Parts: sequence; C-alpha cells; structure tokens
Amino acid sequence: MAAGLAHGVLLVLAFAPFGFWGLSPAAIVPLALISQRCGDRPARAGLFVAIGAVPAWAYEQWWTINVSPVGFAPLVVYLSIYAGLFVWITARARVLTGLPMTLLTPVVWIGLEVLRGEVVLTGYPWLLVGQPMIDVPALAAPAMVGGQYLVGLLEAVVAGAVADVLGPGSRRLGPAVAGLGFCVAVVAGANVLVVQKQDGGIQIDVGVVQTNVPQDNKIAWTVEQRLADWLRFEALTSQAAESRPDLIVWPETMFPGMGLDAQTLEAERSAGLEWALDRIPPEFEPDARRDDEGRWRVPTTVFADRLLRLQSQLGVPIVIGSIASRGTRFETDAEGRVAARFDARFNSVFLVRGGAIEPARYDKMKLTPFGEVIPYVSAWPWLERMAMAVGAHGMRFDLEAGSSPHLFEAPVGTDGRVVRFATPICFEPTWTGQARGLVYRAHHRRADLLVNLTNDGWFGSFDAGRAQHLLAVRWRCLELGVPMVRAANTGISALIDSRGRVVSEGVQGGHTRTDGVLLGRVTLPDQADPGTPYARIGNVVGFSVLGLTGALLGASVLVPRLGGGRSRRGGVERAERAPRRGRGAPHSK
Repeated sequence: MAAGLAHGVLLVLAFAPFGFWGLSPAAIVPLALISQRCGDRPARAGLFVAIGAVPAWAYEQWWTINVSPVGFAPLVVYLSIYAGLFVWITARARVLTGLPMTLLTPVVWIGLEVLRGEVVLTGYPWLLVGQPMIDVPALAAPAMVGGQYLVGLLEAVVAGAVADVLGPGSRRLGPAVAGLGFCVAVVAGANVLVVQKQDGGIQIDVGVVQTNVPQDNKIAWTVEQRLADWLRFEALTSQAAESRPDLIVWPETMFPGMGLDAQTLEAERSAGLEWALDRIPPEFEPDARRDDEGRWRVPTTVFADRLLRLQSQLGVPIVIGSIASRGTRFETDAEGRVAARFDARFNSVFLVRGGAIEPARYDKMKLTPFGEVIPYVSAWPWLERMAMAVGAHGMRFDLEAGSSPHLFEAPVGTDGRVVRFATPICFEPTWTGQARGLVYRAHHRRADLLVNLTNDGWFGSFDAGRAQHLLAVRWRCLELGVPMVRAANTGISALIDSRGRVVSEGVQGGHTRTDGVLLGRVTLPDQADPGTPYARIGNVVGFSVLGLTGALLGASVLVPRLGGGRSRRGGVERAERAPRRGRGAPHSK
C-alpha cells in the first residue's frame, strides 16, 4: 500500500500544478520494486497497491464531482486499478519468463497505458507517464518516430533498470546498462531527426477569443445571460481583429443560438420564433420589436444575424463552435409552448467568411466519454436515461458522432495562398489516432494546422486540469509535425509550434477563468515536407506493446500455480515463506 501511495504522490508531483517532470519515471519505480517482492501473492500485492493509489487519483479527478457526483468514486477506483494490474501482471510474468525488470517494466506499463488511454471506455489518456516530457524537447523528440507512448516506454525502461539494480538478491547490472544504452541511442537518433527537419512554410497571424462562461451557466444558459455574453464576445472579436489577423477562433459551442447550420436557421425563421423579454441591452434594440404589451420580442436568429454582420465588417474569417442539427422542426403544444425536435444533433465547427456561413462543417467524430456519451450504455437509450437520472442530472447526452473528417480552407495574406486546417474539438486531440486521422490520409498530409476548440469549463476551479489538458494535446503537434491554435472557454488558450512547444498562452487577464484575446503567429510546415515518421506509421509502438502485454498475461494465466518455495529457475529468486514463530514452530539461527 505504501508503494501505491508513493507511486501516486510522484505521479501527481510530475504534473501541474507542480510540474516536476523528472519524477514521472520515478513514479513507476515503487511498483516495479514491489513486483519483485510480492512472492506467491501477486494478486494481494496488486490489490493493496491499487488501494494506495486511490488518494492520488481522487485528487486528480475531484473536479468530476461537479459533472457526476455518483460517477466520481467508480472513476477513481477504475483508474487506481491499473497500478495494481501492473504489479500483478509483472510479478506473474517475471516468475514465468525470468526476464529482467528492464524489459518487463516498459512492456507491461505501456501496454496498460495504451489499454487505458486508447481502448477501454473509448480511452482516457490522462496522466500518462510520458506526458510531462513534452516540456523537455530533447527527451520528447522520440515521439516524432513512435509517438508519446515511445517516450513513456523509454521512461519505463529507466524505471525497470533502477529496479534491477536495487531489487532483491543478485543485481542484474547487464540488462540495466543495456536498457539505459538503448534509451540514450533512441533519444540521440531522434534529436538528429529533429535537427534535420526544419519549418519552411508560411507564417499566419491568428487571434484567439477566450471566453469565460462557467459550465454551470452553460448548462442553464438563460436568454438574458446569452445576450450579455454575446456583447462581450463581439467586443473581444473586434479587439482581436484590430491587428488584422488571418484567422479568428472562438471556443467550442460558444455560439449561444440554437445552431448555425442552414436547416436550423431556416426552420427558426419559418416558424417566426422570438423570445419575449421585459428588458434587453440597448445594443439589441435595433434587432428587436415591441409587442402590444410593451415587451421586447427578439428573434431567436439574432445571434446568427449579428455574427454575419460582425464578420462582414471585420473582414477576417471566424472559426466558431456551435451545435448543429439534422431534421430540425418545432412543435407547439396545447398551451402554446414551442418545443424543438431534431433527428440528430452534433457538436460542430463552422467557418464564417465573406459575410456568410460556409455550408460544410466539421462534426465532432469522437464524443467525450461521460461528457457527451456513456460508453457502451448509450447504445441502449432507455439504459442511458436511467444512468443519467442517477449520475448526470441536468446533462443531455443527445449528440451523435460525425462521420466525415472535414477540413477547412481560408485565404492567407493577399497573394492567394490558402491554409488548410483541421478542427478537433475538446478531448479529441488527446487521443493519438483521432488527430492523425484528421491531418493525414493515405500517408499524406492533408492539413497544415490544427485548430482545437474546447470548453474547459468542466474543470471548475481545478486549474491543474486545464494545464494537464493543454499538456496532453501538445503531443499531437510533435507527433504530426504541425502547429496548433487552441481556443479554450475558461482557458488555457495557446499557440503551439510543430515541436509541441508553447509559443504563447493565456490572455491579458491571466491564463484561466478569465476572458480576453490571444494574438500571435504560427509557422506552418512546408508543403513539400513529407511529415514525421509517426505521422506515416501511426501508433505502431503503442499497440505492439499492448499485444506483448496481452501475450505475457495470457501465458502467465495458463500457469496453474505461481507458488513460493520452488527452486530458482531462469535466474529469478522465488520467495520462501518464513515459518511463523510460536508454539511448536521450529527456530533457526
């Protein structure tokens, strides 16, 4: 249990808000040492290790209480289990194979990280051991070849080598030295690749509008609050346009109307939908009318109308996040209340330029687990409704996943150049395959820029979660060799170069829980650049290691009994259970 606690403490210290990146490989060492010492009871050792890891995961995930109070405890238990699984699998595999920890540790650890980050529950790639290394460019460089899981693998090799040196019985210095030499060679080779790869593309200026709408307000966004927020959005957008950027970006779902798709807007206009309000801001009076009772009647399309006027006046293309719908219609009940009905709804990105909304949009293709969809459960709507009533009161899981990786194009400068950009939404760029699928097709780069729109209001007052989210998405830039523009509601908005380095972040009022404008410049890759090796081959390293972990687990399970007291085989010491002292117990010196 102490080993599990030590592992959790070291992992927490490696990430924001502490940021001691050098402790990330050290977080594996206590678990590797316990794997050598648990004798014939690896399951019991794994259980107590998992219990010891609970406080760390409870601290890191406490923000989810605001999302789902009922789901918080199961999530913490689920995440803690992986530390125990590592001990159980590694201990059994060590007895079975006799392999040194320098080899076993990276295989089992990274295999489990890939399982958690990419497979189970559609993946939750949070606090992966290699992620803090993005702040050390020389050590993060191998990700250009094998992705972030290769960097984590090298860290786990180091942890395994430490276990081989400090472990019980004979010291296995040979494998430890060989493993460290392998790490040095991979890092050195990757840095040679970094030096050879140079950015030679065009530069574009961007303006990021960072909004500050708390998630509680977003769920129950009143019309009065939307009107007030919209005026602030307009002011920030005008401020961003003063420097004449090539592109202005808003965060995810910050359009406060029903939707920006043509079908929804047409349905609203055809139905003549209006809000009836006693008071409205003076700026909206030209867009509204008074009824016979003296109340203001504001058309529900007012935000779309004002957005088009604003963009036309500024002359800068605007990327904006909004809900989109298919089959939009409105029904009126016997009491005159209007209800909207949809065949499908999507979390989408639109491009507004030339005073018009481009008809083609990007619909989020991978929905956020437990934020937009309940993995597996959402396949049965009745079961999803029951689960939401218990654990996600007030939320609506009515979104569908998009099916097309649509790219946007916008003119840059005055010489006819065009920038191609993909727009992953929210958590999408934390998954290795999703961003790669948007940027590359058939091993060829189809986008020069990633534009990430996200709503990080979910983190509430836990600013460390916002920093960890930013940390995770930076790896996609290094892996794919493209920069990123990130617009985040409540922060942290940022500009990131193609090496995963933050060029600039935050706004004038601060980094988090404030609104403002971020201005800056990013350099696009040269059109002739073939891209990084990882971009062409994908997450081969991660899934190959996952396969090896599965093979080790399968082989160890087939062994009928991993008992103590056996003779030494394969250079691995078997733990002998000492006789208990007491009545009738033999004594020895």
